[in-house]
Amino acid sequence: MVRAGGLRLDPAIARTLNPVFRSLTTAKLHALDAEITIEEKPERDVATRYLDGLGSAGPGSGMSP
Repeated sequence: MVRAGGLRLDPAIARTLNPVFRSLTTAKLHALDAEITIEEKPERDVATRYLDGLGSAGPGSGMSP
């Protein structure tokens, strides 16, 4: 969570986080959650793989990992 005051002080935060948040659909969140809760994968590993995948797919490309 980022406070509005923080975004006003540093707009780069929003530019960095917006592509990530746009990529997270309900279905994608459910899939990531299932990896953590059902498959018992470490949260950090799931998050890292997802974010690394965004970097290779390009957040604006319409592709999601």
